[in-house]
This record gives sequence, structure tokens and C-alpha cells, in this order.
Amino acid sequence: MSVSVALVRLLSSERPAWPVAVCRIGVGVAAMIRGLKTVRDLYLLQHDPATVPARIFEWAPRMESTWQIAGFGLAWIIAATGLIVGYRAGVCAAVLLGLSVFQHLVDQNFWAHHMYFMMLVLLLLSMSESDATLSVRRVRARYPEQWVAGWPVWLIKLQLSLVYFYSAVAKLNATYLGGQVLLDRLALQGFARSPAAIQMLAIGSVGMELFLCFALWHRKLRPYALAAGIALHALVPVTMGLYAGLVVFSVLVFAVYVLFLDDRVRPAVPV
Repeated sequence: MSVSVALVRLLSSERPAWPVAVCRIGVGVAAMIRGLKTVRDLYLLQHDPATVPARIFEWAPRMESTWQIAGFGLAWIIAATGLIVGYRAGVCAAVLLGLSVFQHLVDQNFWAHHMYFMMLVLLLLSMSESDATLSVRRVRARYPEQWVAGWPVWLIKLQLSLVYFYSAVAKLNATYLGGQVLLDRLALQGFARSPAAIQMLAIGSVGMELFLCFALWHRKLRPYALAAGIALHALVPVTMGLYAGLVVFSVLVFAVYVLFLDDRVRPAVPV
């Protein structure tokens, strides 16, 4: 098969609609949690002396007044709700993406790895038919749409694999593999505090991420990868603390996992 034919098949193929819809709902929930945290942080930036602003663009809005923060929060909540229920999901995903970019311009305190991942997923959801089922659109239109364009689905799955791969590569250093990073971050004081246990945990986490970035694509290994990934992301907030960023990232990952549950593909056009 030539590269051009393979590319046409990839771009024109269709995937089942239900995993994309479930993913959309999960991303909407993650966005809702992140939005509520953002509104709180915006308020603290203006009212808590212990919170240090980190503006990088002087021309960016300062979001100093309560009505500005309330308006931002209301827009975020409405868009996240629309994404969850599937009402103009593409528009809602685009609005959330725009608001996410906006908060990055306001202050560097909002720069975070889970935000970059969420923005990429929102970008791809804005270009997909994520509301083709399990949505207000389907109820109002009263017709089932069981298949949607496959290329955004493939790219969302690829983004997760890239996150795992580069996260593992970034940890390939003496500081992390020696266990010091985990030792500093563990919230449970009695959890595996011996140096040998911490080091094994650090090395194991790198191996797990490398395993996940490839095994999720392999049909026979996928059940083990999903089980391991769920255990990993459920354990991280428990052992390192229930930070909003960790919770949001875990919910995002679980939402993308659903896309791997049904890998049926059908060609939309003959090649």
C-alpha cells in the first residue's frame, strides 16, 4: 500500500460514535473542574497577598474586578456544560480552548502540563462530531449517528501516547530514577519510605509510561494497559495529594482511554 493511499484511508475512515461521545463527556467534566479552579485562582491573584502574580504580557487583561472574573467563570461553566450534554459540542470545545488560551495570557500561574494536554484535546474535539450520540443534538434531531470522522479520534489517542512517551523520557535522569523527586512529592508519610522502595517505584513508573504509550495500540496488550493505566492514575492523586491538576489530568486520561475500547474502522470512501 502506498503512503498516499494509507493517508487517504486514515483521513477518510470513520470510527464508532459512542467512544467519542463518552470521551467528550469526560473532557467536559475535567474542563468543569479546571474552570472552577481557575476562577478561584483568579480571585486569589487579586485578593490574597500570599499569591504572587506572574504576568508576562503587559498588554493582557488584568482580570482585577469581580465582574470580570465572574463573567469569565460563567462563560467557562456554560461551555463545559454544553460539552458535557452535547449541545453544540464543537462550538463549546472551541470556546473552552479560547478561554484556556486567554488564561495563559493573563498569568503564568496558569501554565501547566495538564492544561496543554486539555487544550490539544479540546482543539481536536472542536473538529470532531463528538455530539453525534449521547447528546442533546441526537435527542432533538431524533436520528442516530453511529459513525464519525476517524482522524480526530486517531490524533487524540496519539496525543496521549506522546504524553506518556515524553513524560518517560523526561524522567530518564539520575535525580528522578534515584527516587528523590518522588520522595519530595509523596503526600503519604508512611508510604514506601525506604530508599530502595522509592527507587523501584521511580524506575517502575518510567517503565509503566513507556509500556502504556505502545501497549494501548496493541489489541492483545490493551486490557493490561488499560488496567495498569487506571491503577496508575488513580494512585497518583492518592499518594501525591489531591491537587486539582492531577485530578483533571487523570479524568482527561480516563476519557481518552475510552477511545481505545472500540477500534473498529470503516472506510467512508472507496480507495
